[in-house]
Amino acid sequence: MVAPEVVVDIVPAAGRTSYEMNFYHRARVSPAAPYTPTGSPYVKYTVARDGSDTKLKITRTDLKENAAAGDPPVRTSVTTLERTGTAIDNFVWKMEDWHLSGEPAQVIETAVWSANTTGRLTTITRKDATGATASVITKQYRMFAWGEEWVGMTRGLTNPVTTTAAYPVAAGFLRTESFTGGGWEARLYSEVYGGRLMRLHRPFNGSPASLPVINATTGLWDTTAGEVTQLTYAPGEFDRVATSVTTVNNVQTAKSTTVYLDPPIPQPPLVPQAVNGARYVVATRTDWVTNDTAAPKLLTYTKFYREDADSFLLRNQLHSVQNPDGTKQSFAYQSGDFDETTFAFTAAASGGAAVRVAVVKGTIQAAGSESPALNRFTLPGDAPSSVYTLDAIYLVSGKST
Repeated sequence: MVAPEVVVDIVPAAGRTSYEMNFYHRARVSPAAPYTPTGSPYVKYTVARDGSDTKLKITRTDLKENAAAGDPPVRTSVTTLERTGTAIDNFVWKMEDWHLSGEPAQVIETAVWSANTTGRLTTITRKDATGATASVITKQYRMFAWGEEWVGMTRGLTNPVTTTAAYPVAAGFLRTESFTGGGWEARLYSEVYGGRLMRLHRPFNGSPASLPVINATTGLWDTTAGEVTQLTYAPGEFDRVATSVTTVNNVQTAKSTTVYLDPPIPQPPLVPQAVNGARYVVATRTDWVTNDTAAPKLLTYTKFYREDADSFLLRNQLHSVQNPDGTKQSFAYQSGDFDETTFAFTAAASGGAAVRVAVVKGTIQAAGSESPALNRFTLPGDAPSSVYTLDAIYLVSGKST
């Protein structure tokens, strides 16, 4: 597995009862497939069967930088997981948390599964090395059409904190939680917009004191008292937030709307917006307190590269942010390789395992700034002919960075 800062080499062991995951600094692996590592890994995990088919042992070995063959490890630590029992209603899971090899585990966690009329009950007990109980958590699960979910949880022995949860209604998926002491929270998720949050309801100054009742047919609460935030999403393939409205005891306290300028392809005369070889979107967000369109409002303009931009370097990244006060940030991205030893970044026009981000801070106004506006520059390490296009920004002498 190859990532910007690390390469993981997975090596199965003979007998198929264990395997190793060797982690290498990116600079110690060849730049192209098959990404052959050189030298020793800086950390190694060994996952192995430990005496039975229901017991697993994971050993972590930390090595010195440039360790030679035969050099002792810096540290070796282990964790184990064992399951006993014969069925899902009587399984017992025992986990010894990470500890130095050869020393007793400082945290031992046991999860006991049992069955009741609701579904599966799990009691999780955490103990220290002496056997003293540190914490107890009880979780009640219930089977739904889509799978198992927890519906209740109790944490602690003295003055325990109890949380309950509920799930689907006709309008979507509802999750409610009640907390010891009177707190509660209700969240409604949409089936249409990929399970995204549609409504968040909480008490304000302790009122309402209990969870509202929801109509199973309409999905509407029987009260709108308290703090309520409702979200809507723009139609399209990416489910971007369109509106957010917050009320406290039915009085609107905050509202925002976001409009996305994202011309489709191909529908002239709407021409797709592209810069640095990637399409981008302009999001205009308006924030105000009341519904009065004449009331003061704040405008924020955000340009970002589309979620499906052809460039993986730029995809879903910011191009610029213009704040309501006229300040602005423009962003530039550069691919290359990073040396963890020298902390040096080397640009690579053809791509690389690392990314460098430049943030230019300035303003949208020419007055009091250095003119003309900055909109193009060559990133350090790139060829002089390689020019990155910024969203135009004015620099302020002695202040811009």
